[in-house]
Amino acid sequence: MKRQHDTPTPTGSGISRRDFLKVSALLGGSAALAGCGPLASLSRGEPIDLPLVDAANSIQTVCLQCNTGCGLKVKLLDGVAAKLEGNPYSPWTMEPPLPYTTPISSIGPVDGALCPKGQAGIQTAYDPYRLTRVLKRKPGTPRGAGQWITIDFEQAITEIVEGGDLFGEGPVEGLRALYALKDANLAKAMAAAVNNILAAKPEEKPALVEQFKRDFAEHLDVLIDPDHPDLGPKNNQFAFIWGRLKNGRGDLVQRFVKSGFGSVNANGHTTICQGSLYFTGKAMSEQFDPATGKFTGGQKFYWQADLGNAEFVLFAGTNHFEANYGPTPQSPRITQGVISNRMRYVVLDPRLSKLASKAWKWIPIKPGTDVAFAMGMIRWIIEQQRYNATFLAAANKAAAAAIGEPSWTNATWLVKIKDGTPGKFLRASDIGLTTVVETTDAEGKKTKQYVTTDGTNFAFDPFVALVNGAPTPIDPNNPEATPVMGDLLVNTEINGIQVKSGLQIIYEAASMHTIAEWAAIADVTEEDIIIVAREFTSHGTRAVADIHRGASQHTNGFYTNFAFYTLNALIGNFDHRGGLIKPTTYDRLGSKAKGPFLIEKMNNGANAPFGIDLLRTNTAYEKSTLFNGYPARRPWFPLATDVYQEDVPSMGDAYPYQIKVAMFYMSAINYALPAAQTVIEILADPKKIPLIITSDIMVGETSTYADYIFPDLSFLERWEFHGSHPSVPWKVENIRQPAMSLPHWPTVKVFGEEIPLSFEALVLAIAERLNLPGFGPNGFGEGIPFTRPEHLYLKLVANIAFGEKEDGSDGVPPADDTELAVFRQARRFLPSSVFEEA
Repeated sequence: MKRQHDTPTPTGSGISRRDFLKVSALLGGSAALAGCGPLASLSRGEPIDLPLVDAANSIQTVCLQCNTGCGLKVKLLDGVAAKLEGNPYSPWTMEPPLPYTTPISSIGPVDGALCPKGQAGIQTAYDPYRLTRVLKRKPGTPRGAGQWITIDFEQAITEIVEGGDLFGEGPVEGLRALYALKDANLAKAMAAAVNNILAAKPEEKPALVEQFKRDFAEHLDVLIDPDHPDLGPKNNQFAFIWGRLKNGRGDLVQRFVKSGFGSVNANGHTTICQGSLYFTGKAMSEQFDPATGKFTGGQKFYWQADLGNAEFVLFAGTNHFEANYGPTPQSPRITQGVISNRMRYVVLDPRLSKLASKAWKWIPIKPGTDVAFAMGMIRWIIEQQRYNATFLAAANKAAAAAIGEPSWTNATWLVKIKDGTPGKFLRASDIGLTTVVETTDAEGKKTKQYVTTDGTNFAFDPFVALVNGAPTPIDPNNPEATPVMGDLLVNTEINGIQVKSGLQIIYEAASMHTIAEWAAIADVTEEDIIIVAREFTSHGTRAVADIHRGASQHTNGFYTNFAFYTLNALIGNFDHRGGLIKPTTYDRLGSKAKGPFLIEKMNNGANAPFGIDLLRTNTAYEKSTLFNGYPARRPWFPLATDVYQEDVPSMGDAYPYQIKVAMFYMSAINYALPAAQTVIEILADPKKIPLIITSDIMVGETSTYADYIFPDLSFLERWEFHGSHPSVPWKVENIRQPAMSLPHWPTVKVFGEEIPLSFEALVLAIAERLNLPGFGPNGFGEGIPFTRPEHLYLKLVANIAFGEKEDGSDGVPPADDTELAVFRQARRFLPSSVFEEA
């Protein structure tokens, strides 16, 4: 097929081919070719009206068509969202993004990129099936039958708060009946007694329970079960479950459910999304706390590849061209990297994805065996000594600083071996490296000091590494401590104690199979593993393995993640350009700058929730009063959070107690979980969950089984703080704000304020009826109201604008008159319930 030559534009038209194409794209070719309209005016040199490129007809916000959170420019025509484009200030949608010093009045014609799914957000906002009235399950009909009646918002709030015979099926307890414990001081006293019960030996627990019942005899009616006080108060029988909840609304939920209502049960969807990644990041970022003697403080996060600077990437089960976080920000970085010969990449994936189709090497691995591929690479890298020895040798923070590294590992720390199995870390006192000296501190308390032969004092029993064969104490996190650069591969005996270094243990685990055997497990060739391992170790710290998130979603996901993160540690690419990076966002809560609004401390009182949570994540089964041998009725998860697949099944089994009111937000839990039919059976049964409330923009997979559906705003109509993602190297905070409002969208009155019918209206109305702390005319403190959503959200915006220094020196500069004029003009069509200048 021959390529057609460009057709020249008619002579004398006064318009270049480039301008012709620009205007045609803006207006549609038919109008342009007709020789009339804006093109004809342009050809005659007359001014033309292009409202969609006027900055005063657009509002910047953030997409939520997926969780990538790309910056949006919403183009408005008489207040109607006519087109969605990328925000040119956003590093998600334009590379490089426009400098923040670029006047907003000048960006009208400048658009960033946006994927088709994002552009379809208009269809979400203007969906003809949007709910505009509260739906109530028609009395006398079963859940899921699709039979609804519409009722007024006020009536719906009354019914869910007060309960009653709401459906002709007998009495249903409302939220007021569950709001039993309101005295925060009493809650704290009960919680302290419960903690003593949990910490006690099994034989001591019965006596402590009886003591609890005597001490709180006048208040046992607030408990779920006085014989099991660790279940907590009846407040816990209200559970809030979310699918996709972003900050802002997330802060509202924590305030409402926990410090307001006093329930411990506010759970998200983490484990069906990327829980194993989060928990691996948490485990790997745990740090030793000398005060408690425990490893703690790990962050619930994960790393991803710095795709804009990497030279080699191993993608394990990821598909950035069609999914992930997400095509808009990541596809261009990969594509440009390949085109410019900066990057080559390998894809481990059972199927030939679009990403794999452009890869240097596609390896169709057997599903669920990615960890075997990683272990084969680890073995080869260690045997060939192609690891970053300097990075791995740094045993503490002081050593990392000395060699210019942002992080360090325990690769050289010695571990005690018993019967061939690794156990606890070797401590200095185990081998006589320190002696214990008892001292008295300034408060007169007796403390222990661990003193080495050279007189160095430690407030804890130090860890140990060999340095040129000599046992050496390690202070992990003290930047003023002695830097320790340890020996890497250690397998020896010290004072009769068999020890191995961390790296030695990793090597032996990788040596459980030959590389050929690891390859056979993964159904790949030995050559595949070696070629990838060699390339992976040929780019310094600008090589990276990215596992978000296919490989992590298998049942062995935690260990798979650990193996690939270990691969990255072997080359020392953590927090390096072109290596693994983590997200950073600006502080919306005001804690770093200590203001201007310390959101978490601003209240007129707060409840103190306590008790075992629905998912059994805040204590161990063996510590609870429910312990009665094995197996437990359902699993316990003391090392995890947000175990989404346990929410509804736990409600179905009423374990550890019955949930009487469940509220679901942006949740399709029966669509997202395996064995969905069993989830549906529970949701459909009022005897198992007596009252189900949802907030949704339409009738969805879960809300179809609700008793009440409260309408909500789409992402183009509301506030949220979307945060960032690990693949984004810049420090950012994506702020979602109302950019449009549906014509004649209903409003409701809460605390005397007229606000849009929304999730916020639902929460504030319940808070008003129950007089929950943290809400109302003094919700943020004496004389500081929380009676409408903006009272929270604008404080969060102000905190970000103020910056993270106490003197405000890194804050956002004030808007000038031109910027304020554009800001006001762009919002001229928003109703007063959404935008009204004070």
